[in-house]
Amino acid sequence: MDKYQFVRNDNEGQLIHSDALEVHFMTAAIAVGTDEANVPNATITVALAGISASQTIDFLKNTQDKNSEHFENPNFKLTSCYTRFEVDFDRPQTQSMLETELQFLDSLDQAYTGLSWQLGKYIFMLSQQLVKHSRDGVVLSITAFAEPGQQTPPSIEDLIESVQAMGFIPVQLSFAISAPNLPRKIYTNGANYYFDHPSFGQVPGGISYIDLSTWDGRCRVYDESDLRYFDGDDIELIHRPSLNVSFYRGTLKENNDILDRSNGDISLIIKNEPITNVYSEAKLILNQNPAYDRAEGFRITYFFNRFSASFTDTLHLQSVVQFIDRIEKQIVGKRIAVSGSQYEAEIRRKFLLEGSEQTTFYIRLHSPASKKTRLVDLKAALHEFAFLPLFQAIQIEASGLPTKLYSNTGETWVSTEFSIGNLPSDMNYVALRNFGSESAWAGEDKNFSAGVDVKNTGA
Repeated sequence: MDKYQFVRNDNEGQLIHSDALEVHFMTAAIAVGTDEANVPNATITVALAGISASQTIDFLKNTQDKNSEHFENPNFKLTSCYTRFEVDFDRPQTQSMLETELQFLDSLDQAYTGLSWQLGKYIFMLSQQLVKHSRDGVVLSITAFAEPGQQTPPSIEDLIESVQAMGFIPVQLSFAISAPNLPRKIYTNGANYYFDHPSFGQVPGGISYIDLSTWDGRCRVYDESDLRYFDGDDIELIHRPSLNVSFYRGTLKENNDILDRSNGDISLIIKNEPITNVYSEAKLILNQNPAYDRAEGFRITYFFNRFSASFTDTLHLQSVVQFIDRIEKQIVGKRIAVSGSQYEAEIRRKFLLEGSEQTTFYIRLHSPASKKTRLVDLKAALHEFAFLPLFQAIQIEASGLPTKLYSNTGETWVSTEFSIGNLPSDMNYVALRNFGSESAWAGEDKNFSAGVDVKNTGA
């Protein structure tokens, strides 16, 4: 178990942000079960969309060209970190793994599979091949099972304590290089700074994560709305009329695919300011906050509905065409898991039209699994997905500066009936629970009603 360690959090090394290592959260889940002796256990899975094996090799070779003194040292060490799990490779192993894509994947799989550590009365083990480099990204599977030989079998409370002790799972990919008498460099998808978290100590900044510290022992699916961020201050809400959106009309219908699985197709037509105005607003916000894009850890994020696209520089703000292209490349086709169901939500088509004051937004709720889904499953997913916010916002953040969220909503956070936490005040949303498990909806084409299906989070 000495092979396992959390990502180094003692400022031991220079953090260097790299766009090439960008990864995106797809989904995470905790499944709870029991073994043959009826002792509780759990499996934690995390899926990230990341760079391919060939792209990773190219990145490492480029890093080698820039740091030849490190790589040529006989005591060179490469440390790979997926989420928060590190493995070291010496110089011969590194040279071998960079020769072919197959050798690279085999090296990672052999190093990571079976990696284990102990927390409380449970042993946690990476239980399958960690790295699946493809368009599907990276999949991590961790099994938590009771340490053998205990006189008193662990209880569900012991399992909860052990999982909570793990703390968090960051959406992180990094590679560190080190050699004697040379600076340790950590290339990461996060920021160039460390952040002091009140519960987890010193961690790399600018990274999103799933918080396990409050897990309650039940099966749980996490989606993008569950992500938190290693950043300093609370998010400040600022209303901007130029970001206003309003409901025009929308429809919901059941759509069975060729495998006769029950899917849900949602279309929303929203009245909005032209995207050219939103682009101008983004530039104005940066002009009014000149310290941000010059600071470490800078990020600007565009939110539309429940989806988002981020920029770590201002290159894509040089023209409205680049702005739209960057947003749609990140949002269109992106899938977010629907908590507590087999379904994913996906934006199906491009939706931003330059100069238009009307946006048509297509979302499909569908199951990627082979299991056949019925209308009852779709209605359960609609209940869990709960709402579609009529929300448009621009957020700016940077190390040492307050995070600011400019939006079409009110300027306070309010509690709601939904499980994802507080939401902005005075935010309209389409109530999908009107068509969920407890509704009379029978799969027919349904037009959303502004007076019935569109609600507000309140003041």
